Amino acid sequence: MAERRMFAMTIINSDAFLDMPLSAQALYFHLCMGADDDGFLNNAKRVQRVTGASDSDLKVLIDKRFLITFLSDVVVIKHWRMHNYIKKDRYKETVYTSEKSLLIIKKNGSYTEKKQIGTDLDTSRIQVGYKSEPQVSLGKVSLGKVNIRNQEKENLPVPEPPQSVGNTDDANQLNSEAMRLATLLLEKSRAHDPKIAIGKDKQTVISWSKDIEKLIRLDKRTPEEVESVIVWCKSKGNFWIPNIMSGKKLREKFPTLFAQMSTRGGKGQKSLKRYASESGSLSSSPDDYNGL
Repeated sequence: MAERRMFAMTIINSDAFLDMPLSAQALYFHLCMGADDDGFLNNAKRVQRVTGASDSDLKVLIDKRFLITFLSDVVVIKHWRMHNYIKKDRYKETVYTSEKSLLIIKKNGSYTEKKQIGTDLDTSRIQVGYKSEPQVSLGKVSLGKVNIRNQEKENLPVPEPPQSVGNTDDANQLNSEAMRLATLLLEKSRAHDPKIAIGKDKQTVISWSKDIEKLIRLDKRTPEEVESVIVWCKSKGNFWIPNIMSGKKLREKFPTLFAQMSTRGGKGQKSLKRYASESGSLSSSPDDYNGL
């Protein structure tokens, strides 16, 4: 199974996604990280419990059609193939073939149930190695191109131009990581002060993600390091809890935060490792971001 997972800005920067509670957004990221190479997983409720998400968070992902559920309790990430394209030599087909047989891939790359379209459609596109789709190497951390006309037909938002950080695919990957980490920072901050940026989730996450993007791209910090520092500085009893309340402040104080976290035992790293051992998933390793 491929070790890397990517997120399409087309989806995670849409109003439909950003209007969800932060806890539901965070749950979505964790479910994507734990899914197999076809986007299926059978432990969504366990991931929900491990991450501290509520039943309503899982329900909103289903109601908004970010997840498709089956009677077997297996779920699939609806926009998985918009997020990820995996080369045949790295691809391992899902074991949930009976559930997969109930789906078809729409023109924009998203899954949908056959019953919504009809039973006479050609399902040959759902094949090992995705032969009908362009093969894009995950070794280069790249995303497939999105057909804007198809997006408009499917009532999905047209992707915004990425910031200039090399090539377009690297920019999409970097921006998605920055958005994920900004969401995590806001979620952790609200654990101590529920009224932070109340009613301004979307604006706050976008604003904070810009500074976090610079922290990764310009300051050469890996997404894993940033995630570890966020978890550590927002841990119970930490001096930095009320002092890191924005992406800008996180970037400004990051060298100090990272040094103190490392000196004091790296509780952030321990928290991440504990989650990984319980759920079998974790953000990409630092080596995955050498090309950013």
